[in-house]
Amino acid sequence: ETPIPFEYLDGKTYETTGEKEVWAKSSQIAWDKRQASLILSVFVEAVPRVPPRVIYRGKGKCLGDERSKYHPNVLVKFNDNAYMNDKLFLHYIEDYLVPVLGGHPPSFAIDFMGSHKTPAVLQKMRSHGITPSLIPGGCTHLVQPLDVAINKPFKDLIHEHTDTTIFQAETIES
Repeated sequence: ETPIPFEYLDGKTYETTGEKEVWAKSSQIAWDKRQASLILSVFVEAVPRVPPRVIYRGKGKCLGDERSKYHPNVLVKFNDNAYMNDKLFLHYIEDYLVPVLGGHPPSFAIDFMGSHKTPAVLQKMRSHGITPSLIPGGCTHLVQPLDVAINKPFKDLIHEHTDTTIFQAETIES
């Protein structure tokens, strides 16, 4: 799971260098941190078996409006904080992970976050022979190659594409 912001406001302003008063562009405080989460599942042989999942902040009408804009093989969900919660994680395990395992009990490397270690989630994994490998905070980059080899470059590409798109839109408006 990797956070996807919609604005990259790190150190940017909209004023000429040297001005005494600078207005910084900003949005709602918590909004900058996480506006969506992207969940990718990668298997050793790199066969795409589990579709990517995007979790947005929102509810109700948002789902219908947003869902139609995605490829049918991208799972789009909404909740109050754009994080994977235990309900979504249980659904992910049962409906997407278990069917592709073919009865072979895997080891499953996951962060040590709340939704990954609830009794219901751990029981669900045990019942399907899945051995969870809970990665302690601060160690993810050491033992989860996805964070280094896939998530970071992917977020960098999104950042670059977002900046380019915003710049092009602002140029058109001028």
